[in-house]
Amino acid sequence: MLTAVQQAIATYQLAEFPEYKSMSLPIIEHLIKKTEGEQPSSLFREALLDVQQRLQR
Repeated sequence: MLTAVQQAIATYQLAEFPEYKSMSLPIIEHLIKKTEGEQPSSLFREALLDVQQRLQR
């Protein structure tokens, strides 16, 4: 569980640096595809989806 929390925290930190979104978004999108089908969605996947939305604004 600690690893999932650490992954989610690191993902949310990406939203703090929108100037790097051209590099972050492709990685985030790749990881979203890799976590498709998780039931229930992991904390990490939820963080990826949230940060993706924030960076696409």
